[in-house]
Amino acid sequence: MTHEEFRVRYYELGPDGAIPLHKLCDYFQDAAGIDAHTLAFGSEDLGDAAGLTWVLTRMQLTPLCPAKAAGGDTLTVHTWHSRSERLMSRREFYITNGKGETVLKGATWWLLIDIATRRIARTPQMLIDMNPPTPEFVVEENNPKMPDFSGVQPAATLPIIVRNEDIDSNAHVNNTHFTAWALESTPPEIASSRALKELVITFKNECFAKDKLTMSVHEEQSGHGKAFWHVLTRENDGKETARIYTRWE
Repeated sequence: MTHEEFRVRYYELGPDGAIPLHKLCDYFQDAAGIDAHTLAFGSEDLGDAAGLTWVLTRMQLTPLCPAKAAGGDTLTVHTWHSRSERLMSRREFYITNGKGETVLKGATWWLLIDIATRRIARTPQMLIDMNPPTPEFVVEENNPKMPDFSGVQPAATLPIIVRNEDIDSNAHVNNTHFTAWALESTPPEIASSRALKELVITFKNECFAKDKLTMSVHEEQSGHGKAFWHVLTRENDGKETARIYTRWE
């Protein structure tokens, strides 16, 4: 397990004095890389030894309270590898503020791909052998099923053009941007009056610099607050690149 401290920068704070969710995901991503490296399974280790890299396939987030902070405050990310199987590996994390309060918790699911061919690779047996006898999960896995919205007019749409600065070392859009795009596409009357309680992203296809994308947002009838599906598609081939579920109360 890694406990990594991050000093909050003034430019990371939103107008409400809180750190936006996608910035918290940046912290987690950084801490995850550090922890993976301690196991000798970081992207640098795998890239040099086997030409492999990690790609995120699913992310499940549960915000618990606003990450209010001031410049110079610290947040701590706690993260660990919880389980690996033949193709998939799961990682847990939670983030605490200076008072010891948990502001965000979640889990992520990762695949290894061959850098040259972009094909999925098997999880090394050495990593599977590191599975704890009793894995500790911070959230119960939630796989919501999207209803059929065929012929239904979306509640909102958001056009997106991928910028060069959105691209990471794997030469595709970094996963944290999808979180920001989902929240940006949420109907403003919801985002301004309710709190996000859950966000689940399934990544389907890579996005690249200059791609033109459209986020289509559909409301799901829910007995627990408001729920939305944010479907991201690429304009030139119509492929779905990500499917995001958000729940608000």
